[in-house]
Amino acid sequence: MQKLALSILVLTILFSSCRKENISNDCGSLKDGIATNDISKVKAALTNLIAGLQSKDYNEININALSQRISSSCGATIESTCFDCIKTLPSQTEIRISVNSAGVSKVKTIDLSYTSANKIVFHNMHD
Repeated sequence: MQKLALSILVLTILFSSCRKENISNDCGSLKDGIATNDISKVKAALTNLIAGLQSKDYNEININALSQRISSSCGATIESTCFDCIKTLPSQTEIRISVNSAGVSKVKTIDLSYTSANKIVFHNMHD
């Protein structure tokens, strides 16, 4: 019984430490992608950060949770410009992310939308 408990403890520590490293990698990719205008890098990082949310449903609470996650984990400044206010098909939410790169602030607007299953998805990045 003690061996089982020890094994579970070791696996828990191993997996939790890997996730912290992944968040750090995602934050680095997000910041670098914003600084270099690399949409594919930002999309990959945000997709991973969204996957780490407790709920991935497209609603204002979860968009705010994503913004908070980016702000606290990545040290970026987030401004939620609007929730579900871009009336496209499907509609979109905008958040503005500001990061420091070599002492210069870089700001990009991220468009988030939803899948047919109502899950948050990265849509685009622009100035």
